[in-house]
Amino acid sequence: MFSKYILVFIFFFGCISIKTLPNVNDVFENDFISKIEGKLEYSGNPEYLPKIIENNLMSTNLVIYDYSVSYEPANPSDLMAFFNPLIFLGFPIEEHKVILKGNLIYENGAKKIDSEVIISQYRILYNNPNYTEMRKIGLNELKKNIEFIYKKSSHSNRISK
Repeated sequence: MFSKYILVFIFFFGCISIKTLPNVNDVFENDFISKIEGKLEYSGNPEYLPKIIENNLMSTNLVIYDYSVSYEPANPSDLMAFFNPLIFLGFPIEEHKVILKGNLIYENGAKKIDSEVIISQYRILYNNPNYTEMRKIGLNELKKNIEFIYKKSSHSNRISK
């Protein structure tokens, strides 16, 4: 009986948690939203570029999209796990995080969108976090969040006019 609960506990500690700042709850799926058109400065993978950005090399409008990725803990230690007998039951050793911060600057620096996504997963004896997978999830969430913030601001500007 007790072993079933331990297995469920171990299973849920292997899950990934996603926290997005600012928190997005509303969706404007059917609204037409204009795109940000301009000369794009971006050196990352095009897969993670928000869909609202359209690169036009002839434009005088400068659009800069940038993101940074950091990891916590930077140097995970197994010293504390060595003294904890509960790790064999699936108790977490430590929480690992991938923190992504994104900036979209457009209209030649006049407007800016900032977003932060934190992906966290507990490390247990039977499951180590996969930073590559966590980073991919975070970059997609960051892209969606920046698109949402732009759509929300664009939507509120149309209502106020």
